Amino acid sequence: SLMLFGGAVYCFWQLLQTDNARDAILWATGVWWGFLAVGLIKIWFWMRMNHLAVLREIKRVELHLVRGAV
Repeated sequence: SLMLFGGAVYCFWQLLQTDNARDAILWATGVWWGFLAVGLIKIWFWMRMNHLAVLREIKRVELHLVRGAV
């Protein structure tokens, strides 16, 4: 994620430095894809962390039920 962010910042810097319209479009595309990839990776990690938290809570409830039944 950090490398993709760095790549997006590099593309943005190159976008600001270019004089050619074609190159500007290519660098802007790199910026867009870089930030999109960072956002998607963060969303995936948040969803995974939530999934693991729910599993932990389910295990706690199961343990509580087993201990209460004995």
